[in-house]
Amino acid sequence: MATADQSNQKNKIKAKRYFIFAYLFLLMLALSWSIDDAFVYLFLGLTCLFIYLGIRHYKPDTTDDPYREASYERQQKRQEYQKPYEQPSSSAKPVGTKIALPAIIGFAIFTIIIFTVVFTIAFSDDDDSDSIYYYQQGDTYFRAAKYDSAALLFRQSLAINPDYTDGLIGYGNTKLMLEQYDSALLFYDKVLAISPDYEEALYQKGRVFYFQKNYDQSIPLLKGLLANDPTHNEALQLLGDSFYNKQQYDSALVWYDKAYSTGFRNTYLCYLMAYVYETKGNNNKAIQLYKETLEYDDTIVDVYSRLGTLIPGSEGDAYRTKAAELAAQNK
Repeated sequence: MATADQSNQKNKIKAKRYFIFAYLFLLMLALSWSIDDAFVYLFLGLTCLFIYLGIRHYKPDTTDDPYREASYERQQKRQEYQKPYEQPSSSAKPVGTKIALPAIIGFAIFTIIIFTVVFTIAFSDDDDSDSIYYYQQGDTYFRAAKYDSAALLFRQSLAINPDYTDGLIGYGNTKLMLEQYDSALLFYDKVLAISPDYEEALYQKGRVFYFQKNYDQSIPLLKGLLANDPTHNEALQLLGDSFYNKQQYDSALVWYDKAYSTGFRNTYLCYLMAYVYETKGNNNKAIQLYKETLEYDDTIVDVYSRLGTLIPGSEGDAYRTKAAELAAQNK
């Protein structure tokens, strides 16, 4: 009996430890619920495992139960007078067995968690898919420059998931294109409240300040973005544009050159760089960049005029003639 009591006591200690671990992992599950689904599944699995182990090792203490002892004595006396061929039923349950309260609590917790996770995942997946669908439809209209329709679909996306960052960016971009700058800033700020280093929100917010001619706000914002990502070419060019519009051409050229050196090219970048180099007296570099500008857009009258001015002789005549022809067509 002593050995059985010792074994029972050890099992109770083990069960208690398992339940403590289960409750700790359940607490971790609650704390990590909003971080990532992987943590939820991990801690849920560990919680269930330790609840199972606790239930398996837990045995109710019945050594001090007088009713069980009396029942046991009556059963022994009956067995003494039973006929030899009358064996007690092997399926008979021990008298006085109790259902463990921690087992009931553990099973209840387990059931609640399972149903909560299943329903949460099911409904959140449906909501996310609907939100993404409306965003994608809105983005299609946005790319087609149908901004009113795009705004309607972005609103539907955000009505389902107000924290959907792509939807917030899309709606902000739509407001930007409609020149509703304050509204655009509101949506970019919502994104940055969720994710302070979200590059697209920072860049678009810089564009809003640029279009508002608030260069003193766009410049530090874009510099902060580039401190984290020096390869963001659009931000490099926009930062150069901000200095250019402040007529700080040397500073503008620094950022233009950084974008150009990465292989980033477009009509506007080459055109402005050529003009800045021309104002600095570096005509050879200016000519090279004006010619490169025409590779992206060969209809700009001013580029032909400037090349005609910078290049003497017959080669310059060709540019001057082309400039005159385009000017006549545009009248």
